[in-house]
Amino acid sequence: MEALPATRQQLSETVRGLRLVVFATVLTLGLTLILSFNLVWTSQVNVVVGEPAPDDVFAPISYSYTSNVLTEEARERARSSISDIYTPLDSGIGRKQLAQTNAIFSFVETVRSDPLATTEDKIIYLQSIEGLEVSEEVARALLAFSQSEFDSARLEISRIVDDLMREEIREGQLDEFERIARRQASLGLTQAQSNVVTNLAWQFIAPTVFPDEEATSAARDLAAQDIEAITRSVAKDQRIVRAGEIVTEEDLELMGQLGLLRQDFDWRTLFSAFLTSLLSVIL
Repeated sequence: MEALPATRQQLSETVRGLRLVVFATVLTLGLTLILSFNLVWTSQVNVVVGEPAPDDVFAPISYSYTSNVLTEEARERARSSISDIYTPLDSGIGRKQLAQTNAIFSFVETVRSDPLATTEDKIIYLQSIEGLEVSEEVARALLAFSQSEFDSARLEISRIVDDLMREEIREGQLDEFERIARRQASLGLTQAQSNVVTNLAWQFIAPTVFPDEEATSAARDLAAQDIEAITRSVAKDQRIVRAGEIVTEEDLELMGQLGLLRQDFDWRTLFSAFLTSLLSVIL
């Protein structure tokens, strides 16, 4: 009967001992994982694109591969070599601008012949024309012209608009064609007529062709498709990048192909972390 309590006591001490061992083991492993997290994997080469290489990097073997980076760069250059494609000349725009010219000058004719409006009122009417800037000087000249002088100026403006709106005018060329319109006034006009033509004709010039994004995109894609995949080769012990040189995408791709960026398991770091954890638990 006296042996039974002793047996229970031994069992209890054994259980406590096992618990202590399990606790110490779990604690040691936990500390090991914490200390070695992200430390047990090491790369043969540690480089960053756009930053200087810390050391010279050499190819460990001779190797050839299809370079996605070089191929895509070549295809991008092919795309960039294709200029924007524009829509065909839209003659309807020219007709619209010429019709607008005739409509505005018909209004000017009406204002000129208004018997009830004063000169100041007529100037206000002319300067209120939507889409046309009319200075006071030009307005007074339009009102002062004789009928033949007015008709000549009107026909000259219509001629300039008709001629220039037959051209392929891109948005980026509009300023150039507006300058051309300012210089197109006939030398046979009077100074006042020439001033009116120079100040008004250019305002009726508008773009007649526009970028065709769909056609441009298709042409650029076709140019890129014509570029074949580029193969890159490197010899054993060939320098890939010199210490201090900026690392490029091509360099990084080559290092990856050669396995220089592959992470290796560092058992020494793991064992060192384990010993540190074990000593921490024991002490």
